[in-house]
Amino acid sequence: MRKYDNFMNRLMLLCFSNIGLQLLGFVYRIFLSRFAGAEGLGVYRLAYSAYIVIHAAALSGVTMACTRLSAEWSAQGKTGSVRLLVRRAFRTFFVFFFCAGSVLLVFRDWIGSNILGDHRTVATMPVMLICIALTGIENVLKSTMIGLNRVDNAAVSELTEQLVRIGATILLLSFEQTADLGRIAVLIFLGMSLSECVSAFLMVRMYHGMHLPKACPPPVDADPFWKIVLPVSLS
Repeated sequence: MRKYDNFMNRLMLLCFSNIGLQLLGFVYRIFLSRFAGAEGLGVYRLAYSAYIVIHAAALSGVTMACTRLSAEWSAQGKTGSVRLLVRRAFRTFFVFFFCAGSVLLVFRDWIGSNILGDHRTVATMPVMLICIALTGIENVLKSTMIGLNRVDNAAVSELTEQLVRIGATILLLSFEQTADLGRIAVLIFLGMSLSECVSAFLMVRMYHGMHLPKACPPPVDADPFWKIVLPVSLS
């Protein structure tokens, strides 16, 4: 009965936090449309399409592996192996991120003009990569905590991040009122980066506060890290 109650508590927490995130996202989109305008949002959305590709390639498989394996090893009483999982996840993410980010930076003019179809998106790419790096730190730890049934930490981080994003983006767009649509897109990504910085800091503090046991080698026959990472990332 107690396990059922804990399950229901986590379920309700996820439900209400997701509702809160959707409401905050709705408010965020309204403010963006008012401050950036339709064309400014269009430039931002074009750049964001490149962000989504790199984010998915560098993080989707890694975060899936973190959630899946941390949940399994925690249930088996092998929580100490989670520390090694987190270290491997960070190494893998930064390798993927470096490869994808290098391509984006080297060919940013060609990507912006020929693939995205708007050269104004080029200015967003350096800030975009900073944002993805911070997002990677946050998401690796957040997905691990979800696997360890620390849904409360993930919910606090998500809500805090959204609130900071709204406040930071509105302040940046309000103080620097510019007609340069590329600059507007940069400011939006800068607001995202600031919120990810806060969220990553919170996740690191929460992770260290969990006081996981000392790292021990994961069982070889139950370590399908790459079997999860590669198919999910490639898909």
